[in-house]
Amino acid sequence: MTLCCRAKPRMKYLELAISRGLTFNEYRSFLSLPYQTMRDFPEIEKLGVFQAYCYKKAYLRDSTAHRIALLHYLLVGERRGNLPNAFFDPRYCGSSWRHGSKRLAFAEYLRSPSPSTPSPSANFDHQWYCAQNPDWQRGFSHPFLHFWHKGLFEGRDPAPHIDIAFFARAAGRGRPDVKIALYEALADKTASVPRNPRELRNRQDRFYERIELRYGCELSRPRYPFLVFVQASQGYRSELLGEARGFDLMLNFYDKSQDCPPEADYVFFQTGTKTTAIRKILEQRPDIFERYEAILFLDDDIEIDRAGAMRIFETMKKHNLDLVQASLTPDSSCYWDIIKHPPEGDALCPLSSIEIMMPAISRRALRECGWVFKEGVSGWAIDFLLSAQVRHRFGNKIALARNVIARHGRPTDAARGAFYEFLRKHGIDPNSEAACIAWRHGVDDSDRAISRHDQPLDFS
Repeated sequence: MTLCCRAKPRMKYLELAISRGLTFNEYRSFLSLPYQTMRDFPEIEKLGVFQAYCYKKAYLRDSTAHRIALLHYLLVGERRGNLPNAFFDPRYCGSSWRHGSKRLAFAEYLRSPSPSTPSPSANFDHQWYCAQNPDWQRGFSHPFLHFWHKGLFEGRDPAPHIDIAFFARAAGRGRPDVKIALYEALADKTASVPRNPRELRNRQDRFYERIELRYGCELSRPRYPFLVFVQASQGYRSELLGEARGFDLMLNFYDKSQDCPPEADYVFFQTGTKTTAIRKILEQRPDIFERYEAILFLDDDIEIDRAGAMRIFETMKKHNLDLVQASLTPDSSCYWDIIKHPPEGDALCPLSSIEIMMPAISRRALRECGWVFKEGVSGWAIDFLLSAQVRHRFGNKIALARNVIARHGRPTDAARGAFYEFLRKHGIDPNSEAACIAWRHGVDDSDRAISRHDQPLDFS
């Protein structure tokens, strides 16, 4: 049913009113809306496929009532291309099968259960889903209703290119409602969340293949048995650059090329992350790391003095440990509270895992477990995988050094931080990487991933 010319001003008024949030009197005008809208409203509401919370957050005020959010969609939202849920795209659906119809595409789609019905978006392949799930009719009147209320939670994929179990975990890590996470990921055309593990791996490979390792300077042979590696930015300054260190120093510059600081023993230039830098050196120059009994891998915003670095190395050697990290000052930015507030007791606290910002790794652990740096770009969950592999091969030899204190100088901002903006620009989503690592290798990536281990350290 179409509107007459005299109804158009009323529609314009309602559009303006709804966009600002309807009053009670304005809501009463719903009773005089066209028959088609009055028919669609209760049907869609009853089916439970309209994501009112997400719709309000994307297009309206949070205080808008759920029923008014649906009304807004029926009156103006679909014509604007607004998404009513994570898997319905009015523009995609309209271009594929409405053919000039003035009826709402969302409502018409939900009335068309035939397996031959065109798909409602690129993320839900209607015909493919019907073919893959011939049991959809058991208890459901429409294939999409089967997916939305049952298949999604059983891990049934909505389209060939979407691995729903992976995608839900990648987009929904730590989120109580997976449907909200899916809406936000799919509605954002700039989102870097991959749809399946293969897409993630392709993005990681493209990122890594663009990296070229260039050499600045290096020692012909080591001066000391230990090495400190710093993932450094231009203008890096640190107390570690001083003389009489007791360890050799490697600076890997990841931004702009510059002269080799005379205080450094090794200087490399390569864009990317600390994880990809370690991987690149392991692949192209493994002989360098093999020279040293242990290596401390630092982010350039970790403030630690030479004496502290040496205590870590001495501790590893004295107690035959394979993974050790320093404690952090209370004002440091770190998700894991135990690193900033280690439990009272001995100088060494057994840890379930170290944190990627400053691990010290023994030669044998790096030799046997260095392959873990191929599993990601951002570094998320690489530390958990490395720790799990070290414990599997060598026993409980992972510790937090309470008597070595470092400071994490910059706050971690996964939403707007420069590092994470850089990753998103290249299609790398840290959550997806961590989810894939945890899923593929069965490692713990929960909020207990770094905690005190319940078994004593193995000093043998």
